[in-house]
Amino acid sequence: MNSKAHITDFAVYKNKIIASVEDGHLLVGDELSSLKPIKFFADSHNLLSKGNYLYITTADGLYVTQDLENFHVIEKGYFHGIEDLGELILAQVRSKRPLFLGKEYKWERLNLELPSPTFGVTAISKIDNENIVYSTSSLVEINLKKLEAKTLIKNLPMTRRVKVVDH
Repeated sequence: MNSKAHITDFAVYKNKIIASVEDGHLLVGDELSSLKPIKFFADSHNLLSKGNYLYITTADGLYVTQDLENFHVIEKGYFHGIEDLGELILAQVRSKRPLFLGKEYKWERLNLELPSPTFGVTAISKIDNENIVYSTSSLVEINLKKLEAKTLIKNLPMTRRVKVVDH
């Protein structure tokens, strides 16, 4: 544990507000003032609500739930970023091959070597359903369908969060 427990992300899932907590329990409520801890405890980073599924990136894995009672680990590792790409979801792990693509309980690691993110880095952002930017110590544009990566900028200071805001 590096710091005191604090909220890292919010999502709306099945008409409930969900808050992820670094080094704490997932919080659930009808409104912010009614958030209460549930049994899921982790060093949680980011949340993604999609259909009947809630995805949670944590320091020890990528998790999914359909009911906020049963949590299934999809893959072990230090996961941080997660993006909805329409049909599929992209998640990022701390590794030289950092990208996982999938949905529900079926995921695969993409065979694409990139500069590894460090702790606390959300390195992915969606451009469209096939293209993303990835930024750690370099800024890279990636076509996920073709598995092609084009480095746009090299030798950056470590990026903590990248976000495409207009495309």
